[in-house]
Amino acid sequence: MALDIIAEFIDGSKVAQLTGVSLGGYISNGTGLITGAPVTLARGANAVTGITKTGTLLITMPSGSSASAASNGATIANTPVACPAGATTAINITALGAGTITVTVTVAATTDIIEIVGLRTIQAVIGASLSGGYKLDPAAVSIAGNKVTIQPMYYAYNSGAGADGVAINVPTSVDLSAVLCNLTVIGY
Repeated sequence: MALDIIAEFIDGSKVAQLTGVSLGGYISNGTGLITGAPVTLARGANAVTGITKTGTLLITMPSGSSASAASNGATIANTPVACPAGATTAINITALGAGTITVTVTVAATTDIIEIVGLRTIQAVIGASLSGGYKLDPAAVSIAGNKVTIQPMYYAYNSGAGADGVAINVPTSVDLSAVLCNLTVIGY
């Protein structure tokens, strides 16, 4: 995930572009340590390596996604540990082993909340797109502080119909882990 300021205005507002958003969650240090924290978690199975100290690690999942953390070299107490949507879950690493755990992220809903850490407040979304043929309308992005909620959509192409369908919400069973989200926002 990268945040690049592409323009800054005299009044202090900025145009920021956020590219390559993983629509999953992240794992960060607690009393335990992981190299490169926070580590982004994509949808699907993530082999999380570089655990260098036992103790708690914190898994944060956005609304609409959940995860399960399991031992895989390093030992997690009470494995597997459920990490619910929209919450931060502390997992307890009791032994380092190979310093690896597996965190499997699953899709529970089609909306994703993206926090743009470099800004306190987003004033407008002036550009939005998704890779892989999915649609994201800037007018349909909702804003709350420095977070945006996106609704991925796709077109229903009917081979026998006289006209193609309108854009519809992506079903909850679709894995969007390889989809890149590009946002251009104005904020400060």
